[in-house]
Amino acid sequence: MADLKQFEFYVLRYVPYVAREEFINIGVLLFELLDTGFGFADVRMTSDWRRVYRLDRQVDIEVLQELGAYIRMQLQHSQDIAVLLRKFEDLFANMIQMSARKVCLAADPAQEMARLSSIYLEDPPTEVIARRCPPKE
Repeated sequence: MADLKQFEFYVLRYVPYVAREEFINIGVLLFELLDTGFGFADVRMTSDWRRVYRLDRQVDIEVLQELGAYIRMQLQHSQDIAVLLRKFEDLFANMIQMSARKVCLAADPAQEMARLSSIYLEDPPTEVIARRCPPKE
């Protein structure tokens, strides 16, 4: 069995109407924290922005898409996650919020990123929705 490493992750949420507390998950930030800084660190943004557009017809999708590149660049130039997370919180001004810190174990961070993205960023398969919401008779 492969050696499992501990990773931390945050789900990035688009919150256009803070008072209503409605949001859509738009990204996953995954990193391995080492004594010397980051091991693996990356972000993956949703590839399907339709859910965001349904929540907020005025959204600037291009700005949200560019957010992934900005976060990735910041990850490359910083080794202090606490400072970086505070910077993100200040910069995002509540329109983009981060979930509580979550921890996972994985052997391959790229595979874990794909798994987390599937869980948090994609719509559930239609058959799952049908099981949860059977038609009314």
